[in-house]
Amino acid sequence: YSTFLRNYYRDEIGEFAQKYPNDQEALAVEHMDLWGHDSDLADDTLAEAPESLETLAGAIDDTDLPHGVDLSDAKVHYVGLPDDRTMYPGEFSPTDWSGEFIALKGEVRKKSETFPKMTEALFECTRCPGEERHPQPSRMDAELRMPHQCPECERKGMDIDYERSDFIDAQLLSVEIPPEYASGNGEAMDVYLKDENVGACEVGDRVTINGMV
Repeated sequence: YSTFLRNYYRDEIGEFAQKYPNDQEALAVEHMDLWGHDSDLADDTLAEAPESLETLAGAIDDTDLPHGVDLSDAKVHYVGLPDDRTMYPGEFSPTDWSGEFIALKGEVRKKSETFPKMTEALFECTRCPGEERHPQPSRMDAELRMPHQCPECERKGMDIDYERSDFIDAQLLSVEIPPEYASGNGEAMDVYLKDENVGACEVGDRVTINGMV
């Protein structure tokens, strides 16, 4: 990934470094650029997302950056997916594509207000001063991960300290197939946006959203 970014995105990373993090939090990387560099690596990136995309984002900081620039926490928006992974709602079975990274095309029908999504929970023991941090799943519908017992007294019974837990912004969209492509009532899918993507679109916008089913 580092070699790819140096060869294909040197100028873009230089501009990104000047804007990060206040004006731009993520670098857009085209799938076909990575394909041109190494087709096997591009296939693996899609097959092993989101872990591979975290690795790709981490490689940004391994490129030739200006002195003092730290992009270790930068993110990647992986875009320009191939046609066989670009679909409208109703054109594919979410069950068949579960766990796959795809591009969902459509029109934003409605959106929620911004709400907090917990990324790491701090648990306090109800019997002793023991405490433990637990990273939480990225999936919006995942169950809360809790410790089995206190790491100090080894007894069960720990409560969340919400003030010392970590959260990011999140938002729910309903994306539907545009009316000119729909037969009858247009089908729709729920899409969760997180962190820097929150507020990126409005109701009525035509969008392509890249993410995990």
